[in-house]
Amino acid sequence: MSVVRVISLQRHARRREQFRRRNAHLNFTFFDAVDGSRLTADEVRASGAFTREVEATYQAHAYGAALSHWHLWKEAAAAGAPLTIAEDDAVFRHDFAERSREVLAGLPADWDLVLWGWNFDTLLHVHPMGNVSSVAMLFDQPQLRQAVDEFQPQRTPVQAWRLRMAFGLPAYTLSPRGAAQMLALCFPLRPFTLQVPVFNHRMGNIGVDCATNVAYPQTQSFACFPPLAVTPNVRGDAAGN
Repeated sequence: MSVVRVISLQRHARRREQFRRRNAHLNFTFFDAVDGSRLTADEVRASGAFTREVEATYQAHAYGAALSHWHLWKEAAAAGAPLTIAEDDAVFRHDFAERSREVLAGLPADWDLVLWGWNFDTLLHVHPMGNVSSVAMLFDQPQLRQAVDEFQPQRTPVQAWRLRMAFGLPAYTLSPRGAAQMLALCFPLRPFTLQVPVFNHRMGNIGVDCATNVAYPQTQSFACFPPLAVTPNVRGDAAGN
């Protein structure tokens, strides 16, 4: 596994120190996140990453997060090897390097993306039985927040299942082809509506992790289960803030 690029605002020294402490077993470097709170409207439009219509739904932190992932996707598309990207509130299992290598080695040659974790306040929609039936799973985010220390030493076997829908991008790996696919399918970010199963809810495009759900079913994207990374997902504390 190559070095993990961790999206983090340079001014967030406390978050960076917490990431270092929690993930001391990880080989990583920080990527200075785009600070959405300091972007002007002209800078947002000049980036070319957003349509004018989506400006009504994106907040400052969403701009910063989207541009941070966008820059790293471009880096991944130009690279000759897969790139692992994380946000600075991600917590990785101690066996991440070993288990992630096993997962990647077992994927089809044309894989695009593997999601190592997701937000626990919503669902994971996957195809563990191929086209036989999809499965939607729900999780307990408050319990997770109390059990992060118990999560990290787990060594349970993991599998990669075809991914249909998940929210949050705490940790994932892109192949160069996958990065190019995600760039083409997600950007420029535009308005759309997602139908979220189980919740019977329709969601607009309010962040880059919504846009990825348009791309997942069209690509060779997978989710690792059980997850190899989790996030406490504290509201208002995202990497783009």
